[in-house]
Amino acid sequence: MSIKDNKNGTFTIDYTDNAGKRIRRKIRGSKTLAKEVLNKLLAEKAENKYFPDRIQQKLTFREAANKYWELHGSKTKSAKKLRYTFDQIVDYFGDKLLSKISVEDMQVYYNKILERTSGSTANRYFTTVRAIINLMIKLRLFTSLSPCVGVIRKRENPVKTDFFTKEEIIAIIKAASDRFRPFLICAITTGMRRGELMNLDWKNVDLDNNKIHIHLAKSGKSREIPLSEDARNLFLALGPKPEGKVFFLTEAMIRLDYKKAVLNSNVKHIPLKDTRHTFASQFRINCGNMTDLQQFMGHSAMGLTMRYAHLSPEYTNESIKRVNGLIPMVEIKSFTEENVRLHKLPNK
Repeated sequence: MSIKDNKNGTFTIDYTDNAGKRIRRKIRGSKTLAKEVLNKLLAEKAENKYFPDRIQQKLTFREAANKYWELHGSKTKSAKKLRYTFDQIVDYFGDKLLSKISVEDMQVYYNKILERTSGSTANRYFTTVRAIINLMIKLRLFTSLSPCVGVIRKRENPVKTDFFTKEEIIAIIKAASDRFRPFLICAITTGMRRGELMNLDWKNVDLDNNKIHIHLAKSGKSREIPLSEDARNLFLALGPKPEGKVFFLTEAMIRLDYKKAVLNSNVKHIPLKDTRHTFASQFRINCGNMTDLQQFMGHSAMGLTMRYAHLSPEYTNESIKRVNGLIPMVEIKSFTEENVRLHKLPNK
């Protein structure tokens, strides 16, 4: 630690914090003032080292939220969408000490959000608050029980997954503009996400082995999608090329062209992302395997894939035959006859 006279009416104080990071601060005034500031900073350093609980008592929600945003929130793919929710939350809790926020306070906040939004939106706000506090607990900047524990939330309605029928697929493809039609066909025949399609590069389209390689999916894992004959024919018609983007469409162009295609085809309007559900639904309707579907869709858990399980009764009926013949028919028949005798109604 030191104090340097800059010969211009300022002094630079130099010291290291508890993490070993070198800190320099310029102080305008006298050397005496610089010494007082340095002594105060060193006292805070000692207090933070030997009395860490005192830090937790002073941590405000705004400070916690800003640290969360710096370390995690700003790094997520949905940072732009999250920012609005994040700012709303910070405005509400502001500089209130984290240690002073109770479960009741959190329940009141959740209920206020619920009054003006849906249950799913209120839950999304709550999840962000909980993530902020949980990170502070992981960093040991807050060791009390999270005030989010015990908050009663509204159960969300199951996510509705709609999809185009085979007839609707043909109609909307015919109605699509020339620039949008290849993008739409690829979305329906591969089940790829919109971002994956927009970033698709020719070097990841393997027509020799009929596969598309997705190196960075939403789950953070890579995956391979086999090409159907329709999808292969599409890529053959578009190229192929050694490298470069397959589709040159912006978000605005995609939204506009999709809206026009729906209107011109007179099919029901479903979100563009549901072309992905169309792929999955048609796969299941045609008795596709659930494990294969999970891999093709890039689902991190089978629970996400199970929403399509009911779409293939033929497949389910065929699968249940695997346990046929476990009980000899003679045993079932004898039991049935005895059961009829025991439950036979007396003659009136």
